[in-house]
Amino acid sequence: MTRAGAADDGLPPSTHGYISDKDKYLKRMKRIEGQARGISTAAAGGPESDAKLAEASEAIARLVRS
Repeated sequence: MTRAGAADDGLPPSTHGYISDKDKYLKRMKRIEGQARGISTAAAGGPESDAKLAEASEAIARLVRS
């Protein structure tokens, strides 16, 4: 693939978008996907998330009182 209108200027041919760093972008997207899944699970509100929210609320209340 060559740059449009580029003569033999000694520069490497360009690539479009993410192709040159595809592995890096895929890793980042998987990390974001995992974070979104975790947020979704917490928002669904199971017994574990309710317990964590109660624990966090109690900790915040203790900090405010001190």
